[in-house]
Amino acid sequence: MNIMSSIKKTLIALVFMTMSTALTGCSVDHTILLNVDEDGDGQKEQLTVDISSIDDNSTEVTISRDDTTPVDSTEPEEEKSTLDTKADTQKRIDFIKGLQSYLELHFMGHREYPIQKEPLEMQAKNDRCLGNDGFTKTACNRDFNMELYHTAPDNFSYTYQSTDGVSYTINYYLLDGTEKVYYVATPSGMRYAPPADTNTEETGSSTAKARDDERLSEVRRIQTFLELFYSKNAKYPLTNTTVNLGLGDYMCLGKDGFGPIGCEDPFLAEVPSDPLSPESDYTYISTNEQNYKIYFNLETDETSFSSGRVQASPSGMKNN
Repeated sequence: MNIMSSIKKTLIALVFMTMSTALTGCSVDHTILLNVDEDGDGQKEQLTVDISSIDDNSTEVTISRDDTTPVDSTEPEEEKSTLDTKADTQKRIDFIKGLQSYLELHFMGHREYPIQKEPLEMQAKNDRCLGNDGFTKTACNRDFNMELYHTAPDNFSYTYQSTDGVSYTINYYLLDGTEKVYYVATPSGMRYAPPADTNTEETGSSTAKARDDERLSEVRRIQTFLELFYSKNAKYPLTNTTVNLGLGDYMCLGKDGFGPIGCEDPFLAEVPSDPLSPESDYTYISTNEQNYKIYFNLETDETSFSSGRVQASPSGMKNN
């Protein structure tokens, strides 16, 4: 708003106030503070308008500018930066999860992930298409076209690599204030993965919480593929005894149930193990093929479950 326009409107209001008060025979003394955006740049400065009665027939108006206390009507920079960082972080996480979903579709259709011998660095926004032939710069088969590219944050880059088509790694980072925190996504889930040249000393509850988040994500992922197995075979993999998932003969979920890496027609080519394995494990048991139980341990109370043993089954998860 133009500064003179603001003053003019205020003076008109003051004149009416003065006339009204004068009619009652009372003296007039008013001070009005104006916050005026003279340049339209969001930065406001304060004007003080003093009006006082000299006598019954005249009034004095004084306008002064306070250059020392500009009024900023914009959102505090620190608060705005925090909100922007949180929004950006959530966009990055959503993008990686979406990309992983497309990679699973590709795996189910081709029985392998797109093979990329050397790390392929990509910009998330409209850089490549994921199609039947893997990642390409040109238009590709629409079955796996990455429409979610359009929702990715600007300037978000990541690297993809799969040397054998059985597994893959996606390396990316999230922002913690101005610091970059590095992660890796695999078919087993997402985990903290600092670069080799950084200090990898981890401390306390934040690390334990990250491991708990990983455990919940991985077990839910295993459950998803167990349901796919059940939908095709009308049964869950039978073990009769408790076994440790992600180890030995239970590292792959194929058409005949669990097996070692490289099992035939895999539903889940790489069954995850607990982040602290072998000190702690995901254990599985099914004695009747129509039900199963997976047991694992949480270290903290900072998830939707209490610390301690958790049981996962076709009906859901609960503390055990």
